[in-house]
Amino acid sequence: MIAHRAVLVSSLALGLASSLLSGCFRHAEVITTISNPIAAGGVMPNEVQHLFASTEQQRQLPAGSLTDQAILTQMDANSACFAVELRALDEGGGQTWTDLRNWNVSLLVDNLEIVDPNIELSAPVHNQYNGVSQQEVVVGQRTVCVDQNGIERAANTVTQQNPCGAWQQRDVTEWRWMPAILTVTTASANVCFQNQGHLTAATTAITLKMERARRRLDFTWEFR
Repeated sequence: MIAHRAVLVSSLALGLASSLLSGCFRHAEVITTISNPIAAGGVMPNEVQHLFASTEQQRQLPAGSLTDQAILTQMDANSACFAVELRALDEGGGQTWTDLRNWNVSLLVDNLEIVDPNIELSAPVHNQYNGVSQQEVVVGQRTVCVDQNGIERAANTVTQQNPCGAWQQRDVTEWRWMPAILTVTTASANVCFQNQGHLTAATTAITLKMERARRRLDFTWEFR
């Protein structure tokens, strides 16, 4: 478990920084509407999802297999908590997109931003699917001239005065979508922010904001 002290910062300063960096992020926001949990006395069923249908279709994965989602599980005088699930293709090489410890996570409440949540991580789940991936395949061969070090010589350097000392067969390759077993990693976590009196029955909206490198996800709940 990663425990931090909740801190409030002005959304004006953060908004300015965000606008300066807006060109650096792939930003997506999804909104759902429910009753204000404090006014209603509890949280009604809810779910906010980021869908990645185009990637699923391109990689021939089942619909929803790459969906990121967040559920508001608690909002009262003490805290606001969320059940978060992030999914990503495991391309090898130590990809860590689904690990919430590598994301900056904050909660926008009207004109304030609450940072440093308490994050309880669950063990990641790995699911395998029949899909496609880009692979380099041999599509033919060509004959090339090589020097004494085995380095290919340009065709225009082979002349009567400078003949080829050795010829070799080299593969011709190209990248193609090929059948493959794909692994999708799902990481789950419970994310909680201390209220500190800023979440009330008059709160009109909250946004769980997640940023990492060039990617940003916003999960927004509007209250009626």
